[in-house]
Amino acid sequence: MDEDLIAPLSEGRRTDFTLTDAGKAYVAEHAEELENAWNSDAEGSGPALHQSVGKLMGVIHQFRTAATDEQRNAAVEKLDETRRALYRILAD
Repeated sequence: MDEDLIAPLSEGRRTDFTLTDAGKAYVAEHAEELENAWNSDAEGSGPALHQSVGKLMGVIHQFRTAATDEQRNAAVEKLDETRRALYRILAD
């Protein structure tokens, strides 16, 4: 689904993206809704989930800049295992 809200900064498997002007406008117009997506679930797990994802992104950045190829390969395996485990949780 292409809504022209993001644009690739590069191509390939590890492509970074940026918000387009339309994407920035969407975020500005829906700021409260987007904030609530992380903070207002019925069980209160939104903020904890958001914090955990933030911590994960921090360590992933370290792997992008300071890890050896062997460490990166081990991280890819672990992330793939984790992704599959999360899908299994959703399937329950």
